This record gives sequence, structure tokens and C-alpha cells, in this order.
Amino acid sequence: MLKSTADIGSGVGFLALAAAFWFQLDKDGDGVSFAFPALLIAIIGWGGLYYLVKGIIERRRECPEGECQGEHWGNIFWVAFMAVVYALAIPVIGYWVSTGAFLAITYFVLVFRNENPLKALAHAVIFGGGFSFLVWLGFVKLMSVPTPQGALW
Repeated sequence: MLKSTADIGSGVGFLALAAAFWFQLDKDGDGVSFAFPALLIAIIGWGGLYYLVKGIIERRRECPEGECQGEHWGNIFWVAFMAVVYALAIPVIGYWVSTGAFLAITYFVLVFRNENPLKALAHAVIFGGGFSFLVWLGFVKLMSVPTPQGALW
């Protein structure tokens, strides 16, 4: 995969994540400071914009004559589609389930090739659940910032 494609994909992913956090943000307050989550959303959004613009500029250098070879557009569209589904799922089913499922499903689809499917599924669930837990631990326990809740916690 070209560096520019990875940067563009990262930028779109960060922007989708910032949008998901913005839409679920409790803007009424309810005893929780609005400043830190808003700042975090702004940082994620600016990071997404940075990578998107950087990728577009890099694309011109990597492919001066137009079309580049070697892109796996199916994988790129899959991740973009899953990022949109993830952004819509966070406020409905909650952080835990949506993040774990997003990471596990995306990991499984992108990594699984010809190995044992149960082993690949176990790796995907461990990665998705483990990463989701670590982020939750950092926000809820270390910074006292609640993660979005939904129908499934």
C-alpha cells in the first residue's frame, strides 16, 4: 500500500472517530466537564484533517502521472465502511461492544488469509477486546472521562 493511501485512510478514520465522539458528547454537562472531551475531539479531528491533506499532497508525489498500481481498494473501502458503521454504532450500542466488534471484525477480515479460521478469530477477539479494554481503562479509570454508553453497556 502506498504511504499516501495509508495517510488518506488514517485521516478519514480519525475524522469519522471525531464525528462519532462529537455526536455522542453530552453537551448539557450533567456534572462532567465539557472542556476535556471537546479538546480531545478537536485534536483527533485536526489530526484527521492533517493526515488527509498530507496524503493528498503525497499522492501527487508518489503518482505524478495519475493512476498508481498496487492498491488494495477493497480493503480500503472495507475499513471506511466499517468506520462509518462504528461511528453510528457507538451512541446506539455503546463504546465497549461497538469498539470491540469493530476492531475484531476489521482485524479478522483484513488479516485472515489461509490459516486456521478459529485461530485467526481468537486473535481478532483478543485484539479487539484487549484494545477496547485498554482505552476504556485509560479514559474511565485514569482520567475519569466516561466512555459512551448504549443499549449493550
